[in-house]
Amino acid sequence: MPAGGAGLSRLRPALIAAYRAARYEVCLGPTTVRLRVGERAPPVFALWLGACLGGVFLTACAPEGRPRRPGAEHRAHARLVRRLRRSGIRHLAGEGGDDRGAWRAEPSVLVPLSRPRAAAGWGRAFRQNAVLWVPRRGAVRLFLLR
Repeated sequence: MPAGGAGLSRLRPALIAAYRAARYEVCLGPTTVRLRVGERAPPVFALWLGACLGGVFLTACAPEGRPRRPGAEHRAHARLVRRLRRSGIRHLAGEGGDDRGAWRAEPSVLVPLSRPRAAAGWGRAFRQNAVLWVPRRGAVRLFLLR
């Protein structure tokens, strides 16, 4: 799984740069936690993770980087959340977007995981170009999937 190596990806360099520059936010109780590629998650995040090594931040919106109408995006996100709930997987609601307004914010989730490799599986299941791996320790990483 490419961990941000643009040379191994079919994605345009400008798109990869946009993913790296985007803001990713997670609702953790009354607090909104901001995540950025290359930066450490706040310490409060480790408490929520429990025994897991990290989590995957992902969306079901814009599969393969192709935005759809808002209604279709809403239904895709609802399917992702239903899948998590049916499986009994806890998660945090989140949102990913571009501070410059190049694309509208996308509803997202953060799912705790025991292995970083599982992050790619979640992203591929929802046909995403990339996901974030948010480790308990260390910097947030962009995993390119295409």
